[in-house]
Amino acid sequence: MPAKNSAPAKTRSPRPKKSVTLLPISAPPRGARAYMWAGVLIISALVVMLWVWSLKIELSFYDWKNTPEQNFWQHSRAAWAELFKSNPTELTKQEITDDLKNALQELQTADFTTTTTTAASATSTANGSSSNTLPTSSTRP
Repeated sequence: MPAKNSAPAKTRSPRPKKSVTLLPISAPPRGARAYMWAGVLIISALVVMLWVWSLKIELSFYDWKNTPEQNFWQHSRAAWAELFKSNPTELTKQEITDDLKNALQELQTADFTTTTTTAASATSTANGSSSNTLPTSSTRP
């Protein structure tokens, strides 16, 4: 079956090839790679030096004496020093045994009071009447 609207295929005419002249590949100049890395290192060192200088200036404006951390450090050092000034560093064995005997005597002679509480109870009788009792509390020496 013939194709509808078939047109003859167009053919392209070949273009003339352009002549390209290639440059000969030559070796890079002697020491070029060393110069490149020297430049990279110099620029990197300059960036690091400027960064350190900027950080130093920024931190010099900060007042370290009024920070909460500094205040906490000063107060805790003072409290620690006061703690060790008020408490003796070593007790003798005799002082420890005397303190323990006094504590035991106080425990034995202490006045203990006990408190008991009873719960409310309800009772009913056969004729339908009920009686309620309230909680009572008693303290015995």
